[in-house]
Amino acid sequence: MERLGSHKPISLDLRLVCATNRDLRQMVAEGKFREDLYYRLSVVPLRLPPLRERKDDIPLLLVHYLKKFAQENKVAEAKLSPAALVPLTAYSWPGNIRELRNACENLAVLQAGKTVEPKDLDARFTELAAPTKVSAPTGLAALPPGVFDKEQ
Repeated sequence: MERLGSHKPISLDLRLVCATNRDLRQMVAEGKFREDLYYRLSVVPLRLPPLRERKDDIPLLLVHYLKKFAQENKVAEAKLSPAALVPLTAYSWPGNIRELRNACENLAVLQAGKTVEPKDLDARFTELAAPTKVSAPTGLAALPPGVFDKEQ
């Protein structure tokens, strides 16, 4: 690269990481994205499925972020009841990890040291929940003991 106003090249050793929620290959075919840029960027393409396709990851991410935000805010860690975990796992998380992080930070601060029940959750998580009994998600079995409050 050359600095603005300079004619002396400077070598760089870098890797550019890019993300998109669009199908760039299709956009190239439609003439909406430059083909040469696509091939420069598409060296090691990785597809990370959205949270709605990785339901078993949700309990682990919830626990991780509840703990992280409790430590950051210097408050007692909130625990999730199995009943609260059901709608959180069933939710489609259209905002993906950013939405999950924000929800955890909210719970960590507002429910510090408490056991989170479905009534404590934002309405968006519970409005779609069916009134029938639903079992806890499969990811719950992979969590270390004591992560969720099981006193029900």
